[in-house]
Amino acid sequence: MMTYTTTFKNESYLAITSIVSIGVLSGYQYFSPLLAVLLIVPFVRVWFNKIFCKKQIHFSSSALNKYIACK
Repeated sequence: MMTYTTTFKNESYLAITSIVSIGVLSGYQYFSPLLAVLLIVPFVRVWFNKIFCKKQIHFSSSALNKYIACK
């Protein structure tokens, strides 16, 4: 079930970005900021996850067993 949700989100993002890109190429100026946001958001999300979801390395086995990875 999770793969279908992820695939649907990816396809939806691609469709929306394509429509906005066509709008930019057609000369509609109000689509330009939207396209910029659509292209920047994935990079910000990856950067945010790298900063706040760093794995913490503990050398004791009990601490390693309690560790929960970021998703």
